[in-house]
Parts: sequence; C-alpha cells; structure tokens
Amino acid sequence: MSKIMSFLILFLIIGGFSGFNVFAQSKTDTNTVEVNIEGLSCPFCAYGLEKKIKEIDGAKNVKIDVKKGLMTFSLNKGKSVSEKEINKIVRDAGFTPKYIKLLGKIVQKKKDEKKKNEDYP
Repeated sequence: MSKIMSFLILFLIIGGFSGFNVFAQSKTDTNTVEVNIEGLSCPFCAYGLEKKIKEIDGAKNVKIDVKKGLMTFSLNKGKSVSEKEINKIVRDAGFTPKYIKLLGKIVQKKKDEKKKNEDYP
C-alpha cells in the first residue's frame, strides 16, 4: 500500500514540476470558432459582443482583438453553432462579419457574388 501511495505522490510532484496538468481537458474536448469582424473600434463595443457570444450554449474562452478585428471562442465538445446564428449575433451587435471559420472550414461570400440573402456582406 505504501508503494502505491509513494508512486502517486511522486507522479503528482513530477507532473506539477514538468508543467503537465494531470486534470487538464484534452484539446479535442473543444472546437474553435474564428470570426473576422468589420467595424470593431473600441473595447466597450467588443465587450457587448463578447457578452452575446457567451450566451451561446457551450461557448467559452471568448477573445476579441479590436485592432485586428478578430474574435475567437471555443465550443464544448458536442455543442454546435451555425454560421447563420453567429452572423446574426455579430450583426445584431452592430458589426459586419467578414468570414466565419468553424472547425477549420471557412465560410465567406466572395465579393463578386450577387447578394442572395442577408447572411453575409
């Protein structure tokens, strides 16, 4: 019994010093969403958008770079959000989404396409 306890204590100590978090979630437990946004000009406006994004079920780690016009956030595994929903949230906050990248797939309307709907600029 003492050998097992010694091993566990040693494992936790080595894990703590190596920067390895024994209790960390794996990166596959989340999906990242990236949105390029036109019209962001101040941190206060970005905060309003951040609050709206956090209302999405499973959304977390919302980060907005006002200078780059870039917002990223994570979705918990098993949660999803549509491009249309993100587009609506961004537009309702007063901004224009240039592109939305979900799970590595870029969704962007080309400039030479005729506007068929209000989903993208």
